[in-house]
Amino acid sequence: MNGLPATLIQIHYHLRTGGVRRVMSDLSESFLRLVPNGKSIVCTASSVEAFRMDDAEYRPFDMLDYCDNIDAENVFAFSEKIFCFISKIIEEEDLPKPILLLGHNINLAKNIALSKAFAELNSHYVNCEEIKFMMMVHDLAEENRPDRMSLVEAAERNGLPVRQWLWPECHYLTVNRRNERLFDKAGFSATWLPNRIVAINRSRLIDKQNLHLALQTVAATDEIVIKKNQAIIFYPVRVIERKNIAEAIFLVSILFDGVLLIGSSGTKQSDKEFFGRMKELVSKFNLPVIFNADRISAACGVDFSTLYEICDFAISTSTAEGFGYGIYEPCLYGKSLVGRMPHGVEEDTLIDLSHLYTRLPLPKEFPFCGACEDFAALPVSARERILE
Repeated sequence: MNGLPATLIQIHYHLRTGGVRRVMSDLSESFLRLVPNGKSIVCTASSVEAFRMDDAEYRPFDMLDYCDNIDAENVFAFSEKIFCFISKIIEEEDLPKPILLLGHNINLAKNIALSKAFAELNSHYVNCEEIKFMMMVHDLAEENRPDRMSLVEAAERNGLPVRQWLWPECHYLTVNRRNERLFDKAGFSATWLPNRIVAINRSRLIDKQNLHLALQTVAATDEIVIKKNQAIIFYPVRVIERKNIAEAIFLVSILFDGVLLIGSSGTKQSDKEFFGRMKELVSKFNLPVIFNADRISAACGVDFSTLYEICDFAISTSTAEGFGYGIYEPCLYGKSLVGRMPHGVEEDTLIDLSHLYTRLPLPKEFPFCGACEDFAALPVSARERILE
């Protein structure tokens, strides 16, 4: 394929709100601007959330969703069905060529049958100049995801060559330079493609008074009192362990005496259990944290990132940043950012982030830490005990 494709087919597990969905939407929009007569298709499991990608076609298929089934017979059967679903789209007579199929995070082992199907489709069409496959890697299963690696090892014990399915011989796109170097070292063809980050001048479009009213309504529902002149601090992420949520709550509650606005639970069962523990701790000690802060933006019919408009500053305590939105967006919205420098981001930006810390040492007087050199190095259970 020389030049731009005429059809872009994006494949992901789901369409739930999150970073990958946002990237897919941005890529579809950018592609259709570059190729006005092109065709954009999105394939995920069906979703209860509305499909909002202008001019893109949505082709849902439920077998694309997360699936931890590693029984060899099932994996092969499911993979064959996924292969047939995608190949039928590729073979549609009226589909403009050339075609680019872009898989998002299929390397994460969240559906081994999908990984197998994608790898085999790539091999099947390898000699077809008009059909190419690429993988966009937002995160690595080998990093901060022990549950995924445990699943991979269990599948291998079942005789499944999982790693060759997770990493097929195609071109890779990655969102940061650190991963680009890793791919190059591993012998993969890779290109750094940073995520598009856009801040609209919403001051003329958004009624901030309504946002403040929605904030007060949600706070009252959660029985949180926002004191006069108390700082509103925004951490626009899901409540998952690798976002180091306890550290953000620790800083906001003790150092800043502010109110923290944060997102919803992750999708895994372990994420939901972690979310429940965080909510329980916050409720038990009456800490100023509003979970599911997207309720505020939803009440006003605006995007979650619009909450930058009513926050005093943003915070990030993430130890591993896949998308970079939480690092770069505050600057675009004219807001200061405090917190931790996540690993691998510092070389990707022209923004001065030298004020962010790389470790948060705790004195030996703190319980459960023993003069710890870094809060984030503590086990999750110890971080939770410190909050208590």
